[in-house]
Amino acid sequence: MQSVDTVLNMHSADHSFEGWLEEARQIGAVLYKIADSLLLLSSKRTTLEEKMLASYLSKLASGYGEVLCRIHKALANHTNPANSQVLACLSELDKQVVEEIDQLLKIIHYDLNFLEQYFEHDYYSRLNEKHKFVERLSAIANEVQPA
Repeated sequence: MQSVDTVLNMHSADHSFEGWLEEARQIGAVLYKIADSLLLLSSKRTTLEEKMLASYLSKLASGYGEVLCRIHKALANHTNPANSQVLACLSELDKQVVEEIDQLLKIIHYDLNFLEQYFEHDYYSRLNEKHKFVERLSAIANEVQPA
């Protein structure tokens, strides 16, 4: 069992317990948006691009689930999941992912025909080739204490 001093030192560290809990909450919000997008996409006729997009979003959600699991396991053991630089990188990635998912949700709610004919191909390419969210998240996950 951890001593009170050990727990207090962890709480006052640069990469604080509260910071990681806030990150865990943010990941939950990202996962909610991804699930919302997948549910909305599944409710319409599916194109090849939408299948690729759904697969990409599912891989992204899986990666976030792994990171969230690692964070909570470390916190349960009263240790920091990683250093403050990893926390900052993860937080920045969350913001970028939310911006992109919000754009997708806006288009889904706006016009499904526009989504199919003009948006989804470029959107998928942007996620996969420009942002590389899945690869970046995997690299961050490798820096977080193993589950």
